[in-house]
Amino acid sequence: MQNIDQQISSGKCPPKLTDSFGRQIKYLRISVTDRCNLRCTYCMPSEGITTIPHNKILRFEEIERLIDIFTSFGIEKVRFTGGEPFVRKGFVGLLDKVSRNENLKSVNITTNGVLLTKHAAQLEKLNIENINLSLDSLDEYNFEKITRKNNLKDVLDSLDWLLKSNIKTKINCVVQADIYKEQIKNLSELTINNDVEVRFIEQMPFNGSGANNVFTSKDTLAYIKNIYSEVQEIQTKRNTAVNYKIKGAKGTIGLISSYERSFCDSCNRLRITSIGMMKNCLYDNGVLDLRELLRSEKSDDEIRALIINSVGKKLKDGHEAEKYLNKFDSMSSIGG
Repeated sequence: MQNIDQQISSGKCPPKLTDSFGRQIKYLRISVTDRCNLRCTYCMPSEGITTIPHNKILRFEEIERLIDIFTSFGIEKVRFTGGEPFVRKGFVGLLDKVSRNENLKSVNITTNGVLLTKHAAQLEKLNIENINLSLDSLDEYNFEKITRKNNLKDVLDSLDWLLKSNIKTKINCVVQADIYKEQIKNLSELTINNDVEVRFIEQMPFNGSGANNVFTSKDTLAYIKNIYSEVQEIQTKRNTAVNYKIKGAKGTIGLISSYERSFCDSCNRLRITSIGMMKNCLYDNGVLDLRELLRSEKSDDEIRALIINSVGKKLKDGHEAEKYLNKFDSMSSIGG
């Protein structure tokens, strides 16, 4: 550790954050809250979660400081998640400050869309590159079945605004084994006349119980090809989604094998939970308490050294990380 500290202090710290497998970390996901206005079955148990006291959540100025620290390593993309980020008071003000950070190439948000249109005028003025909209069904009954709320109209209003805006839009759908036909057919239809990527995601065991009934990406692709006679794979740079296009469609379909974890070898991201725990992998227990460090006497250089050390211990993939996982928390607690 002393050698790393000396490198940083002397200005010789490697400019890039790289793990022991040679994967460069360029992407940071930050949860700003564990609270949510929906109660999705795949995200949290039916009784909900015990919310974290506000004084234990990262302050906005602490988030800004962390972004400055991580961009010094070459991090160029940040995504804000929750819970639901827009339920946190002052979140748009944070977006305003971060979107003006010259060291970031891309500022992004994942949201369920319930509150999005209330902030539309402000968001249009900010440098937001992409918004991922969680939308698991276009059917009112199924939407309420999944989310345990009846806010479909609010989400569809947000989708309508997004498709008319200059913000790149992706729709995230966690595929449910009991209603996959409705989900896949109706959401795939959106790509035909809209320049949007609809991403079908394998359900993960982070609903607080670990229970899971997985409809895999292979199953999803087979069903799409059963509906549409011509579906072509699109060759893109390696990322979490494998992309396809229905012949003649304006948009694309992405398949994310998050349960099978087939994309781990190209992982370039870190997560920070709302309480400031850094996670090398969605499936690990957390590797570094950044909140404690930020609220101590540690300097930025000392925190950088500890981050380098923790990233150096990043495991090969999610299957390896799961071997050491104590329990399956809810995704709302982890950060989406």
